[in-house]
Amino acid sequence: MLRLLAPLLIATLAALAAGSARAQPADTLRYPVRVGGRFGYVDRAGRLAIAATFDEARAFSEGRGAVRVGRLWGFVDAGGRFAVEPTYESAYAFSESLARVRRGGRIGFVDRAGRVAVPLDFEAAYNVAGGLAPVRRPNGTRRVLFVRYRAARWGYVDAAGRFPFAERFSGARVFSEGLAPVRVVRRVAGVAVGGRWGFIDRQGRFAFPERYETAYSFSEGLALVRDGRRLRFIDRAGRPRFEAPYAFAASFSDGRARVADRGRYGFVDTTGAVAIPLRFEAAGDFSDGLAAASENGRWGYLGPDGAWVIPPRFARAAAFHDGLAYVTEDGRAAYVDASGRAVWRE
Repeated sequence: MLRLLAPLLIATLAALAAGSARAQPADTLRYPVRVGGRFGYVDRAGRLAIAATFDEARAFSEGRGAVRVGRLWGFVDAGGRFAVEPTYESAYAFSESLARVRRGGRIGFVDRAGRVAVPLDFEAAYNVAGGLAPVRRPNGTRRVLFVRYRAARWGYVDAAGRFPFAERFSGARVFSEGLAPVRVVRRVAGVAVGGRWGFIDRQGRFAFPERYETAYSFSEGLALVRDGRRLRFIDRAGRPRFEAPYAFAASFSDGRARVADRGRYGFVDTTGAVAIPLRFEAAGDFSDGLAAASENGRWGYLGPDGAWVIPPRFARAAAFHDGLAYVTEDGRAAYVDASGRAVWRE
């Protein structure tokens, strides 16, 4: 049973990671469920709102849910009607009214009515954020001696598919708080082989010099970067705010950043102080004011102070999304509310 439920859990987590958990009107909230071997959606109260007629379903975003019929993906609205017909090889969450879709091995963007807003010309892309989406064209590879290097460039397109500045990066992440991390192209014998990361503004100008081994998008005024072996958080002026002396750190969410060391997880606050001690076997980021965490092989949900709001009793637990979280308990899938009450069970 858990093996069969894995695609639903993975799809829900992937959609959340892509930033799909944007506020929606309560009467349009829908959550994917499996019923009798097919997928449909329940509403916030756990009632079946869209009949289970699909081969796969993903979390709703901006009033649309990606569903698979046979081998093809499309989007349904809150009433279960197709807003985007299933004609794509894959489909992802909506962000700023556009969603990535793939057909013929190429990626583009459609609007909520199914119109192609950005042509399917790219081999890789991320969600739209701050009005721009990172994209990479299929430019092939080049050979230097016996080594092949990818010659493709990353750039940014707007909602109309226009490039506001040149495609000149060997790596790019989404815009957040007016800045985006990019990796500067470094050349060996005329071939791009990567380089260091910096941050650009929406005009493509560098906000401060590129000097990091890796960098992630800003969240709550801070961005996680790696400089040598050190993880640290910087502010929007590029000034170091504090070091994160851990093996792992994640970006901030709800005033907390997840960190881990020696196999134990905890959280720090925006000053770098330990807000929740590193005592958990695993943990997820905060969402809707709660974070999933594992203790003694069971998952529950923590509040910002580290106290259990929902004691650990689940075999699996995903992030809260618009007031509900997808969990597995006693071998059955369920959605629970912030009090731990199950509103729907498989």
